[in-house]
This record gives sequence, C-alpha cells and structure tokens, in this order.
Amino acid sequence: MRSSQPLSEALTEGRERTLALVSPLSDADVEAQHIEIMSPLVWDLAHIAAYEELWLVHRFAGEPLSRPELAAMYDAFETPRAVRGDLPLLNRAQAVAYLADVRERVQARLADGGPGDGILHELVLRHELQHDETMLQAIQDQLYDLPFDPDAVLGTPVTAVNSDGDSIVTHPGGEGALERIVLTDYPFVRSCMVCEDGEGVGYSDLVDQIEPTGAQKTWMVVIIFVISLGLWTAVAILNIGRSNRNQGRTT
Repeated sequence: MRSSQPLSEALTEGRERTLALVSPLSDADVEAQHIEIMSPLVWDLAHIAAYEELWLVHRFAGEPLSRPELAAMYDAFETPRAVRGDLPLLNRAQAVAYLADVRERVQARLADGGPGDGILHELVLRHELQHDETMLQAIQDQLYDLPFDPDAVLGTPVTAVNSDGDSIVTHPGGEGALERIVLTDYPFVRSCMVCEDGEGVGYSDLVDQIEPTGAQKTWMVVIIFVISLGLWTAVAILNIGRSNRNQGRTT
C-alpha cells in the first residue's frame, strides 16, 4: 500500500491551483458561458467535485454519493459543452462548497484506510489538473482583458506571448493583449511548459501536440516499415497468383 501523505499533499496542492485560477474573477465571469465550445468555469469546478466523489468516495471507499441528482449534469458524456451554459448549474459558492465537502470525505478515507495502490487517487489528481488546463484556456481566450495575476496561481514567474507570437513579455508588463500565458513549474501538465533556456512557448500551441521521444519515433518508423513490407509482399503474391492463372488459361 502506498503512503497516504504524498497523495494527500498532491491533492491539496492541485486544489489550491484550481481555486487560485478563479480567485481574481467575479462570480458573473465564473458562472457565465462565454463561448459554447468552452464550459462555464463553474461547471468545471462542480465537475471536478463530482468526478472525485464518484471515484474516490463512491467506487473506492464504497460510500453513497452525497448529490446523486447532480451526476448526469456534471457527466461530460451526458452533458456536452454547448448546452452546459443553459443548465441550472450550481453557483460559484455552491460549487466551491461541493468541492470542499467531497475533499473532506476523501481526506478522511485516506487518513483511515490509506490509498490502496494509489491509482485512483492519481487519476483524480490528473483529472483536476487537466481541467485547470482547460479553465486556464478559457480565461486566456475569453477573459484575458480582466484583472488576472497568473503569478499568484503558481507562485513562480510566468511569461506570456504577445499576439505576434514572437515577443516574450512578463505578465502584466508589455504592450498589447496577452493571448497565451505560459506556465512554469507545472509538472503534471506537460503541455504547459517553458524551455530550459527561458524561451517561452505558447500554451495553445502545445495542447495535444506533445513531441514523441526518440525511441518512440524509432518504433514508429519500424512499424511503418514492417506494415509497408507486408503490404508489398501481399500485393506481390497476389500478382504472381494472377499471372499463374492467366498462364494456365493460355496453355
């Protein structure tokens, strides 16, 4: 069984990051759906709580859901993004209270019985950090002109890329709208990184574009070669068979 303390601390750190993302924003900005391809931020908050309760309270600890009537509304498969702004969602205060209530139950179970192999706790942690990523994207793309200090989110220097895609500035300095914020020291989200030499890379440019390793590239080349060789061999065998049949007809 894994130790409870590191997972407990990681869950706490992840939650601090989540709440810090929305702390500078008004209730109206958190609760509104600014564009239909992105969820209202308040939906993400309650979804994080519902997902954590499902996996760590209900399925892992075997306890009943505290708010079963919310399950469908905060199920990403049942509720597509385009309609989330039209639903009777929990407001900001209610969503934050839901997060706190679920986390209290999770931490109590961790203290009493441990995390088992820790896989489900890692799943829940990474899920929350994934939503931190999409929430930050919504803030950048729709709310970047509002007061927002990303330094407070991570406690480390944060740089941003101006709309020309070249100029690296430190938030909130520089001229022009800051369209993409680059996070540093965010080990759980590989698509938000700054190169070691300090040159920034845009958040939006990196989503779902993680570069494969050298070994992965080598295996990809080998697999493509083997598949191509197999197809070429199959075609050659078919052509030989046709040729033999045609010769048989003419003799």
